[in-house]
Amino acid sequence: MTTLLRTVLGTTVYALIVALAAPFPSAAGLMLVFPTLNGLAYLFSDRRHLLGMARSMIWMPVVNGVLCFAFLAAFVALAPRVAPGVLAWALLAAGLAAFVALVQLPCVRRGIADGRQVAFALLATIVGLALALALHRVLGASLPPASPEPLAAALAAVSRNAPKIAVFAACLAAFLVASEKMPMSDATRGILAGLPFAPFGGLVSIAADTGIDLDARLAIMREMTASLPAGPAIAIW
Repeated sequence: MTTLLRTVLGTTVYALIVALAAPFPSAAGLMLVFPTLNGLAYLFSDRRHLLGMARSMIWMPVVNGVLCFAFLAAFVALAPRVAPGVLAWALLAAGLAAFVALVQLPCVRRGIADGRQVAFALLATIVGLALALALHRVLGASLPPASPEPLAAALAAVSRNAPKIAVFAACLAAFLVASEKMPMSDATRGILAGLPFAPFGGLVSIAADTGIDLDARLAIMREMTASLPAGPAIAIW
């Protein structure tokens, strides 16, 4: 039951990112670091593990935010010159490799000490809002107009990406089963709870969505980029 619930909710967040991208790109950008798996890991973990998990888990929204920002920026810069579908999957592979490298850093594995977590959250909030405001000023002129039929656009996006969503659900379920059976430290539990399944899956689905014109995809990515920096603070709090 635990694995089923985590799979359903994780897949729901992935589908929402895809659905919101066209009609509400700013909302999709904020949801890239929505703490679904983190929250579910807390909900279903033994209370003895929670404080240890939190120390490393609190890094995950920042790590994932940086990686998603890099994905979006690279796609916007390179997609006009490289096949978008190939580029999207290459960026996914690079992002996963970068995630594995970043979570090996001693500061991430050690985590944020209990007495410093509020200060860390405040710093993430101040820096994130400042970056979001700056990016909105820089990218504001390129934002696409609001979709005249947002619900239809959202449903169409989910329909086009139904096979990817199904594959995502299967991979997430397999990972959750494996992680539940493996012995691991609290620090590792916190890191695995923040694996960027949903954000990277959503970004690939949007970037490789041939049902949307490339110029429209680039406009969506720019607006997602502008709202993304505010997302980690929400997840951390």
